[in-house]
Amino acid sequence: MDIYEKRFTESIDTQQSLIRFHATDADEIQHAQILYELSSSLFNNTFSLHPFTGDLYLLSENNLQSLYEFDIYAYDRHRKSLMNNNIKTKVHVKLIFPANKISHQIKTIFNETIKFKQIISSYKISFLERSNWNLLNIHQPILTMEISPQISSYEIFIINNSSLNSIDLFFYKNKIYLNNFHFQQYNLHFLICFLNRSKCQVTNYYLTPSISLTAFQFYFKSIQPIFIDENLPIHSYITHIQLQYNNIIPNQPLNINYKLLNNHIQFTLHQKTGILRLAKRLKYEKYFLEIRADINLFNEYYSIKTNIEINIREVNKYRPSFSNDTLIELFQLPYQFQALDFDQNKETNGRITYRLWNCFNDCPFEINSNNGILNLRKNDDFMEKKIYYLQIIAFDWGQPISFETRIDIRINLSSRTIKRSLDRRWRHKSISSLLTIPEERLEKQ
Repeated sequence: MDIYEKRFTESIDTQQSLIRFHATDADEIQHAQILYELSSSLFNNTFSLHPFTGDLYLLSENNLQSLYEFDIYAYDRHRKSLMNNNIKTKVHVKLIFPANKISHQIKTIFNETIKFKQIISSYKISFLERSNWNLLNIHQPILTMEISPQISSYEIFIINNSSLNSIDLFFYKNKIYLNNFHFQQYNLHFLICFLNRSKCQVTNYYLTPSISLTAFQFYFKSIQPIFIDENLPIHSYITHIQLQYNNIIPNQPLNINYKLLNNHIQFTLHQKTGILRLAKRLKYEKYFLEIRADINLFNEYYSIKTNIEINIREVNKYRPSFSNDTLIELFQLPYQFQALDFDQNKETNGRITYRLWNCFNDCPFEINSNNGILNLRKNDDFMEKKIYYLQIIAFDWGQPISFETRIDIRINLSSRTIKRSLDRRWRHKSISSLLTIPEERLEKQ
């Protein structure tokens, strides 16, 4: 039985063939093809034998021993497929690796394999994280690694069990930079190697960039006082609360939650979109809503507030109504008509104005539009013995439509003529009596 012995003095590349075995067969063509196998599956995790070429490869240097001995079998490939094939040959292999060349290896997030001899824990590794980072100091490191005791030469690698976004970071010496403007959380696992990678130490750091939210200069988009009708349907859109800010980090999303602070159950505010809608029926009133926006960016919290004025326009619902004791037959003037309106908004819906109807050209009557006092004009068109029939209208200035109420009245001022005649007779009799008194007195004398 042949014995192959090979001694290695340098580090081995896993892509490099350790040794090539070659067997021959006197048969021709397909009967001369050879198949190679390891004698035991115990070595399958350490070595790989190519079945056709006979090349032996090292799969991993981890936990590599200094001495390996095993057999290699060579088969006639054609006969190997037959039952009870006992035609084979073997060779004994002896591989010797120096103990001082035993090494570990690990892959970085860039798929680079780092080989080293020994894992240590003798250095104190600390990190200095920059606070209140912003776009203006993108050229400055966000994380600085410090090693104690100090050492002049070392290498830093991010190994592959770090978070995937770590590939976006930029390294220079012992400083780490953000390679873009996106703020994320990074789970970093480092491999620090010393003395030409003969010794390496592993450590980790959870990086959460800290940024001053005041740099964003948050403010609410201005909203003018809002006017809506009291009959607005429930769930109707009212306005959109929008937060504006200085976008110092392009394309960086913010987590913003909107909240309605004062207990106005008539309204509802969507927490994420900032859409304000109607929740219940409204009454004629003025509302002042206090809105707060809570901003969260990488566990940094910031809040600002604003106020919104909402004015509810009353819809005209009630007609003016004359009081129950209003006279509809008048025997003397002036007379005051009074109408009432139950709408709350007295400037429009409850504001009442009076006017005459069916008395237009040369009308001897007039009514004060504000207080409803009906009186005679000072003209010669009035006929004292005539009975007049008028219609008084009381109307409001309501929105969106004005309502009115009418009342028919009868005016009879003929008694005024009789009274005036009696007054004339009395005055005439008094004057006559005054003129005759001196004559009587003269006769007596």
